[in-house]
Amino acid sequence: MLKFLKYPAIMLGMVAPPLWAQAGAGAPGEPLSTVPLTDSGDTAWVLACTLLVLSAVMSGTVLRVGSLVRSRNSVSVSVQAVLVVALTCIVWIILGYSLAFDVGTPDAPSGTSWLGGARNFLLNNLSELRIDLTIPESSFVIFQFSVALFAPLLLTGVWAERVRLAWMMAFVPLWVLAGYAPVAHWLFADGWLAASGGVDSGGGLVVHTMAGVSALAVALMLKGRNSRATPATPASSPMLMIVGSLLLAVAQFAVYGGIAFEANDAASSALINAFSALSAGIIGASLVAALHRQPLSARLMTQGMLSGLAAIGAGVGYVAPGGALLLGLIGGLACQLVITQFERRFLLDDPGNIFAIHGVGGIIGALTFPVFVDSHFGGGGFDRGTSMATMLGAQAFATGVVVLWAAFVTFAIGYGLTLALPMRVSAEDEARGLDTSTHGEKAWEFE
Repeated sequence: MLKFLKYPAIMLGMVAPPLWAQAGAGAPGEPLSTVPLTDSGDTAWVLACTLLVLSAVMSGTVLRVGSLVRSRNSVSVSVQAVLVVALTCIVWIILGYSLAFDVGTPDAPSGTSWLGGARNFLLNNLSELRIDLTIPESSFVIFQFSVALFAPLLLTGVWAERVRLAWMMAFVPLWVLAGYAPVAHWLFADGWLAASGGVDSGGGLVVHTMAGVSALAVALMLKGRNSRATPATPASSPMLMIVGSLLLAVAQFAVYGGIAFEANDAASSALINAFSALSAGIIGASLVAALHRQPLSARLMTQGMLSGLAAIGAGVGYVAPGGALLLGLIGGLACQLVITQFERRFLLDDPGNIFAIHGVGGIIGALTFPVFVDSHFGGGGFDRGTSMATMLGAQAFATGVVVLWAAFVTFAIGYGLTLALPMRVSAEDEARGLDTSTHGEKAWEFE
């Protein structure tokens, strides 16, 4: 297993309570050292990060994706994003959290290494203190919901302008339960992938790779738009796209900072790594543009920024800032190469470039970050008995599993739903624009 760089504890759901959090009055005759207490500072930090994630990811998605599509589809994208939030929240409360994170207690284990139990159905039986953490389980629930919300919201960027609303509303809850929740359990809740050596400290696999690969599957199922829109179609509002992208970056910062579940050096180091990767991602994308003699557009810049953040996801808790810079640079380069050499060449219609940004970024970061854990790159090094080669192998296996699971679940749910619900709107409705054909209103009314 890896050594955390300056991180006394950051592993998701596996943070050991500090000694100073154990002092307090207990039951008569009970040793004071065994009484678990919440830490108000850690709880406040996690809740602040949660509020920042929720507010920024929702508004950022609406602004970014809404400005990438043509103006006659902006309302539809916004409505879809709001519905995704509502559906994911309902599913998370009913069963999603339980399937992802119900491991029971040391005295009464629940679930398996493959899937959580049903003890937290409807959020029942929440503990006053999340196991091995210093925050209430209710705080853990809402933070993990904000992380879980990221993935389905990203998918609104791939099916824009042509998906039928009923199909989307059926797809999202099934995908969260069958796709996201099991993978979150495998890696975030000490499931079988984590036990086999797979590491994902910030969502590079669970969020970015799952969403990115699923976006590729959705794009293949839906096929391209009937209009003249292509993967290279310019944004309808570059200014709003920049604002939306910056909000998504803020949301990602809050995820990486809060996922330590403690207000300490681990959180601040993760934020430094995140900003380092973001900056290097912009430079990486800019280099590709220069090599292809393209202008440095706002869209290209934001693609590099977000791909850098996706690339640092899996290793945000393990690498030093120097390694984060290199990961971000690789992510930015890879993202642009995929867009220019793959998406445009094969006319893959992914309006938000979700696969190129989040899928490729997440995969590249998960596969390569063990290299930058090495002390030569300023990393904390490896524990005795673990080498770079074994970690690279474990990451390759975990990445392959997540990629295959994301593709399988997305194709199975997507095509399965088409037996009862059409996937696409009619050609006539698509030509009119979903704002008027589906929602009966326009994004902008000028008199």
